[in-house]
Amino acid sequence: MNSEKDLKRIMIKEKELTVSCAELADYEVVDAIGKLISFEHVAELFQGLVNLSPRKVQDILERSSSVQANRVFLFLGRYYDHQWVNRVDETRIKLGAGKRQVVEKGRFDERYQITVPEILNVKKR
Repeated sequence: MNSEKDLKRIMIKEKELTVSCAELADYEVVDAIGKLISFEHVAELFQGLVNLSPRKVQDILERSSSVQANRVFLFLGRYYDHQWVNRVDETRIKLGAGKRQVVEKGRFDERYQITVPEILNVKKR
């Protein structure tokens, strides 16, 4: 999934680390929902993602083969009214067909055909 252009090198305490760019890191967190992190926690993290690059998001989602991660990423971008999501061309992203159960006992989002936690129903979309 990740390529060299999605990674950067940083120095911490005189050690060089390779880290994901913000857009890929956010995608990786979304892809970990239900495995390593809860949907609610990811939703909280997504609140502050106002400065993502629409071009990088587009590129990462186009290369992704995870229909569920793509749908959740776009859902959260729209849920929080981030401007970058309006510049993403969803017709070029694999969104698959059919419904996906991301969480149990959630509400169903018609646009992305996924279940999301009930608590996300409170905010106007």
